[in-house]
Amino acid sequence: MPKRKQPLQRVSRIKRMNPARKHRRFERAYHSESFCALVRWKGCVVRGCYTVPVQACHRVSRGAGGTWRDIFGACWLHHHESHHTGLHAFAVKYGLDLEAECASNVEEWLIMSKDG
Repeated sequence: MPKRKQPLQRVSRIKRMNPARKHRRFERAYHSESFCALVRWKGCVVRGCYTVPVQACHRVSRGAGGTWRDIFGACWLHHHESHHTGLHAFAVKYGLDLEAECASNVEEWLIMSKDG
């Protein structure tokens, strides 16, 4: 068989993710943009850290079934640290109760959404 001089050309274009499916995945993981804005507005979960911007972090990873009810806010530095040290070690180091923090975010969101 002779050697090919040019690489194979793609016949069809790569399909994008179905927009409806993408929206459902986002809702399961983050609920809404306004909920993430609330979490970011509250600031970094580590006391005494005033670094901005704040990211929405999952207490239980999305791959392990984490949903929007498992979100807390952390600056990029502490978010990165939580991934590298592990969430348990991260919580112990800073004296955090991440489960209570996430529950607080959800409770506050539910109260705010009822008012509006």
